[in-house]
Amino acid sequence: MRWALAILLLACVVSSSGQHSNALEGASVEQMLEFIAETLEEEEFDLSTLLDQVQYLYDHPININRADRLQLQSLPFLDDFQVQALLDHRTTTGRILTMYELQGVEGFDLRQIEIMAPFVRLGASEAGVLNWGRVKSEGTHEAILRADRFLERQRGYEMENGYVGSPERLYTRYRFRYADHISAGFTLEKDAGEPFGGPGVPLGFDHQSGHVYVSNVGHLHQLAVGDFQAQFGQGLTQWSGMAFGRSGDVKSIKRSARGIVPFTSAEENAFLRGGALSLRFNALDVTTFMSRKRVDASVDTIHGEPMLRTFQRSGLHATRSQLASKDAVGETILGGHARYRLSSRAEMGLTSVYTEYALPTLLGPKPYQRFNFTSRSLLVSGFDYQCMLRNFLLFGESSVHWGAGSATVNGVLVSLGKGLGISLLHRYYAPSYQAPMANPIAETGASNERGVYMGMNAKLNGKWTFNGYVDLFSFPWLRYRVDAPSDGMEGMAQLTFRPTYAWSIYGRVRMEKKGINASEALVTYPVTEQSKTSYRLHWQGEISESLSIRTRIEWAVYARSEQVDHGLLLYQDVLWKPPFPAKYGVKLRVVVFDTEDYSARLYAYEHDVLYASSIPAYHGRGIRFYLVFNHSLRKWCAVSMRIAQTYYSDRLSNGSGLNEVALPTRTQVKVQIRLKL
Repeated sequence: MRWALAILLLACVVSSSGQHSNALEGASVEQMLEFIAETLEEEEFDLSTLLDQVQYLYDHPININRADRLQLQSLPFLDDFQVQALLDHRTTTGRILTMYELQGVEGFDLRQIEIMAPFVRLGASEAGVLNWGRVKSEGTHEAILRADRFLERQRGYEMENGYVGSPERLYTRYRFRYADHISAGFTLEKDAGEPFGGPGVPLGFDHQSGHVYVSNVGHLHQLAVGDFQAQFGQGLTQWSGMAFGRSGDVKSIKRSARGIVPFTSAEENAFLRGGALSLRFNALDVTTFMSRKRVDASVDTIHGEPMLRTFQRSGLHATRSQLASKDAVGETILGGHARYRLSSRAEMGLTSVYTEYALPTLLGPKPYQRFNFTSRSLLVSGFDYQCMLRNFLLFGESSVHWGAGSATVNGVLVSLGKGLGISLLHRYYAPSYQAPMANPIAETGASNERGVYMGMNAKLNGKWTFNGYVDLFSFPWLRYRVDAPSDGMEGMAQLTFRPTYAWSIYGRVRMEKKGINASEALVTYPVTEQSKTSYRLHWQGEISESLSIRTRIEWAVYARSEQVDHGLLLYQDVLWKPPFPAKYGVKLRVVVFDTEDYSARLYAYEHDVLYASSIPAYHGRGIRFYLVFNHSLRKWCAVSMRIAQTYYSDRLSNGSGLNEVALPTRTQVKVQIRLKL
């Protein structure tokens, strides 16, 4: 999680400041975001909450002479070993006088100090008392106005039973924030195809969210009213919101829970709505939260009684059937968490969450659905821990779904010094274990899975770095499109060469194997193995103070039974940011792609306007380009524009279903205004 935040932080800074020293970190940004897309097989992610968090860190650097452990952990480029070493150094020597003093702290080197410098500050250890005068003078107001749409007419807008709204996607957000003490704001969004206004939508926007959040005021640790996220332990019992997992970075397998977090995203289902309170008494934190809202779901009538058939997670309400599932079922969640710090290096926690739905759940007819949740309510409780012993960090969580199954995840991080780190994680999630808002390290979810992950980071010398991992997993029970118990593996190896600070090149091999039903039309499908291996070569660097380039070639091979498909992608980036006093910047990419089947698709992270993200799946044959233009009109006003077009040379139309376009092109235009005071 922390590594994911680190690279998102660097991406955010690239978009907002145009500093080339940070632009050089773009490869890391792309690697993590593409890994997420490849793992989840989704093209759109709402990363606004994370991007907002890290952007604020850049605009308001943390005083590392005053920051406590939790605040230091919010700096995404610091792992637990570095945080502990920094705290120990501060205790031993007192106030840090210069950033380069950190070179004498274990785990810090010159390159990392230069990367983190814009996000931290040095100063006297002033008390962090909430002062209402400073709230008024130092608090920041930010507003985002964004609109985007596809220029080509899609089939769904021409059909009587197609989309019921307009093709524009509209997004509005306002947020006030003062340090880590106060946050208040709202988010409004209308997706493409959704109607603007109508019954139950008084403000016009289909999604409406708001929050008030206060933290670190005396014994009041965290207070949230409105929409919020709750994240505890390793995500096995309760973790609403996005969390990232397996990668070659050894730190990514350990979650750093933030407790209660204000919700600022446009995601429409995976959040809590109500109130939360966390109190701190020396070494003890006690948290309680309550949520009550309606969620999207499909409802069937069985023997005259309504029953919940399946949840709808897309958040789209652009067709009559999607509108029928909107807010169809009431959801009530009551939970609590207690965390006790045994020492500066050890802590443990207890979490319990009760969830109730207004309708009972209908058991699906398929054999793989045998262990699905079918009652109206469930109670899940868990115990989590972490303990640092010299250069070993032990962590984990064990949970029980009362009356059903149990689950456990346990891991260790080892720092061997001189740039060598090793990680090991074991997990077991029983098929009958169900936790509606669990989000642990997993291949498919917090149920019906066991696995072992092994990762390694190695700084071979000043110019060469190796990252790699292997994850072996199995599924004791059947899964969707897998009619038998099965197993699989995923692995990655990456070698990075950085001859100078301004230039780098890396090569990566990634492979995944797991079972899938064969294509024969039988009552029960035989399970066969499918695999996908990708090979990537990527290099980037600065041509001049104003001009940077990035080049990539990637090849993928997908195999299943007798089927073998190949995919090829080549792109060239040009990033131009004139030096001060110029107030604009341009990012351009041209992509050529050729894949034999959708199974051999390739992903590539794309630059976008601030707080937005784009990770398209390239499949078929064609060319794609995009252009992003950023301009600061005033100190308090910035405008961003993006145009992206894909031309398919192997077809006369593109898309499917209601999204089909009767042309070989697909063009998207996006405009955003950011106001900040």
